[in-house]
Amino acid sequence: AGLLSLAAHVRSFSADQVAWALGLLHKLSSREQRVGEAYTAFVAALVGRGGACMRDFNARGLADLVYKTDKFLGSPPSVVLGPLLARATEVAHLFTPDAAAVLVGTFERWKVSAREEAMRALQDRVEGRSA
Repeated sequence: AGLLSLAAHVRSFSADQVAWALGLLHKLSSREQRVGEAYTAFVAALVGRGGACMRDFNARGLADLVYKTDKFLGSPPSVVLGPLLARATEVAHLFTPDAAAVLVGTFERWKVSAREEAMRALQDRVEGRSA
């Protein structure tokens, strides 16, 4: 019940607080603890809030949000994917080719179309072209 009550407060979190909370969960949670309705609801609330304040994430924060979303949820809720891809397009030029390749691979697992602007911008980085 503790995580469910915390989930109600996530709506007021900043991008930094979302990143901090996801990082804390990542460090403290064992695989066995990453199950259950309360845990999933809390992580989904954090990721959802991340979608709401997506413009506040820098390139590193965005990459971390993608990594933890993939790790904890498998893929983001549909309401988060659009803002996430838009922000990835905006900051694609800041990624190293290796970091861009990791994001492309994750987005491919999430079934993001290669025609999406974010995918094209990130693929340009993988190939060493600047956006």
